[in-house]
Amino acid sequence: MESAPPLKRSLAQHVAHKLKNYFIAGILVTAPVGLTVYIVWSVLRWVDEQIVPLIPGYFQIDQYLPIEFPGLGLIIVLCGLTVIGAVTANFLGQFFVRIGDKVFTRTPIIRSLYGLLKQSAEMLFGDKRQAFRQVVLVPYPTEHSMVIGFITGPTHRHIREAASNDLVGVFVPFSPIPTTGFLLYFRQEQIRPLRLSVEEAWKLIFSTGLVTSEPTSAANHH
Repeated sequence: MESAPPLKRSLAQHVAHKLKNYFIAGILVTAPVGLTVYIVWSVLRWVDEQIVPLIPGYFQIDQYLPIEFPGLGLIIVLCGLTVIGAVTANFLGQFFVRIGDKVFTRTPIIRSLYGLLKQSAEMLFGDKRQAFRQVVLVPYPTEHSMVIGFITGPTHRHIREAASNDLVGVFVPFSPIPTTGFLLYFRQEQIRPLRLSVEEAWKLIFSTGLVTSEPTSAANHH
């Protein structure tokens, strides 16, 4: 039995290679979209299951629509958080917040968890997220390896007097939990500035380097 001519074999291999690339490109395009939709839908359903049963039936939109209305629980949560924020913004609200803060920070065991969560929330959503002025690379834990760090505020006067005037404070976060890390001091010549925003650097650290802000194209996968 004669084998297929080289030209036909080459054409078949070319077509198979193209189909394989198209299949991979299809996965790269649809997988992020599909997973995002699935995660968002799952979160909406879970929130609805926790919140909606607590609402009287005559307040539920589903009772008056021919189709199910997902996301009602999330809308209620967002509105509730906004109301809580508005209440705590006034003097009386801040008074009760301070009392609650003292109770949690003085309760054994609970205070450690509460402190960690509070610092994390302030770093991600509060004023502290603006405290980092610049993203840099610094040598750590040895001079032969580099890590991402954030330049903090001005170096404390006592540190400058005890060590050197050119020391710069850099917060080096741990990945993938960047709310913990080390405050280290480096000489100015050891610091390499990066052309990254603070948000881009956080994204890179959270994802352990898997997610970057650089555009990727499925066409590059051959």
